[in-house]
Amino acid sequence: MRCNQSAAPADCPQRLSAPDSSNVSWTLNGDPVGGSSVTFDQNSGLFTVKGNFAMTANFDISGYPYSRPSYNTTYEAYLLRSGQALQLVTISGDF
Repeated sequence: MRCNQSAAPADCPQRLSAPDSSNVSWTLNGDPVGGSSVTFDQNSGLFTVKGNFAMTANFDISGYPYSRPSYNTTYEAYLLRSGQALQLVTISGDF
């Protein structure tokens, strides 16, 4: 599933509190890593990134268009180094 097609997408930090929504699309506003904090655990090789983000959902309810910011506004992501790149293990959001 892509992060921009659901009100509560799996493995994405954003959430929309609109249970009867359809035709959901998300827009990222700004830089989600600006001002974030990064820590590294030498024993596990795990990077932890914590920060704030702003996303806006455009969606329909009963055929009428709406727009609303994400219910969640902070995230915590875990990444592991795989060869030359970082691989996202998981990311979650909170308010």
